[in-house]
Amino acid sequence: MAKELAELTGQSITGAVTEAIRYRLEMLKAGSVDERAQRLLAIAADCARHLDEPTRKLDHGELLYDGA
Repeated sequence: MAKELAELTGQSITGAVTEAIRYRLEMLKAGSVDERAQRLLAIAADCARHLDEPTRKLDHGELLYDGA
């Protein structure tokens, strides 16, 4: 598998394996899809608290797509 990965990526076997391990570790540290979704929702809620009332009530479809 390492040799095939190296050939497909044009890297040395060491480079390909190192990159694959780095990528896998990043994915594991990032948590599950549900955990990431919860973190994003928390960020969105925090951002919303900083918007004034008129901005929160904007219809984004109307604003972005001219009511289409």
